[in-house]
Amino acid sequence: MINPEQQLQENALKANFTEVQQAHFDRLMSELEVISDGLGFVEIKAKAEAGSKEALQVLRDYIAKKEQIVIFIETKKIFGEKEINWEGFKELKDYGTAGSNARTFKIPSSEMLVVTHDSESELTTFSVIQPEDNELYEITETDMTFVKDIIPIGPQEYFSIMDDLTLYYSSWSKKSYSSRWLGKDWDDPLKQLRHRKGVSISQDCLVLFGNKMNEVSRLNIADFSGKESVVTEGLEIADVTDAGRLNDSQVVFSDLLHQGDVVCVDKSNPKEKKWYSSISDDGIKASDVKELIQMVDRLACVNEEHVVAMVSWSFLDDIKINGIEEHFGLVLLDAQTGKEVNRIVYDVSNKFIDILVAPTGEVLTLSKDGVVEIFFIIENKLVKTSKCVKVGDGASTLSVMNDGKLVVTYKNGNTKIFGEK
Repeated sequence: MINPEQQLQENALKANFTEVQQAHFDRLMSELEVISDGLGFVEIKAKAEAGSKEALQVLRDYIAKKEQIVIFIETKKIFGEKEINWEGFKELKDYGTAGSNARTFKIPSSEMLVVTHDSESELTTFSVIQPEDNELYEITETDMTFVKDIIPIGPQEYFSIMDDLTLYYSSWSKKSYSSRWLGKDWDDPLKQLRHRKGVSISQDCLVLFGNKMNEVSRLNIADFSGKESVVTEGLEIADVTDAGRLNDSQVVFSDLLHQGDVVCVDKSNPKEKKWYSSISDDGIKASDVKELIQMVDRLACVNEEHVVAMVSWSFLDDIKINGIEEHFGLVLLDAQTGKEVNRIVYDVSNKFIDILVAPTGEVLTLSKDGVVEIFFIIENKLVKTSKCVKVGDGASTLSVMNDGKLVVTYKNGNTKIFGEK
């Protein structure tokens, strides 16, 4: 008969851990061995049943640690000292800026970049939330064209795509801030592109979606690792609703050219699709309805194993199926093949408007009524939990800090932070 420790080891082998996850599993198993003092479960149980209080406590500790290991094998989530207590989240601070258009972006550190545009003064303010004190510090104010998109590329540095589709590089420290328009005063291959969206896959490599004047839109790889920037043209695209970094060489994005397509491209071969997923309308479309509009609104790269697509299905001309004119849901994809793993579909009553992945691996969704819901990936399935964080009506975007704190922006321009009090 296989003992519990051997069973855990065999289950761990099937889990196909990453190097970091394997190290965490080994540490948990070492802690289990210390608790058991080399004894097996049957021996520990026998001692406890003999009436020893110390042995009973050892049995309890053993069972608790074994349960922790089982959950880790199923979820592969590394929590550190403790799991994030989402249900204990409260509003910690309201940063104000009402009446403006505000958005937050996660920088590859613990800082949050807050971009606020005042429609009356036409000024754009760039500020950061420091994790040490949760305070908002302004780093610069400018009358530049409104910011269309932000591409964080490293601690205290980012690219910004403006409404006129020009690309700026900016960096800051506690004492200084600098920004330059790529292509205005010096020769850079990026000046030829009209940038529409982008994502950083490493500190010296961007994937940019856009087109040269009078040319079709393409995926472009911009490499900054050498003395001069190198831009490599990739495959032709129509338009991109969202894009995300899968790893240091791969990016996934949704292409409007084919409704519902999610595409993966590797920078080593940007003119070819590594894989693509044509998300089906299974369970949505009635056989006599052809006017179905399918859209991948957002993408969340959970890890190198899973991608979650936030999808909506609606019908033209106010057609309703079973009394419902629109569905939306989350579709879990295998990040290596693009194959659909499973899905969760809802009606339109409370549509998701944003999605991201927490540092501890949970998938977080923000709904229209201002509720952040928590999902786990367990046994290769996306599972909705009973946990949630209420951030209030009017919420429009969601970001998360390294310690799990939530930064939320609202339609009225306010920015708030939520966490455990």
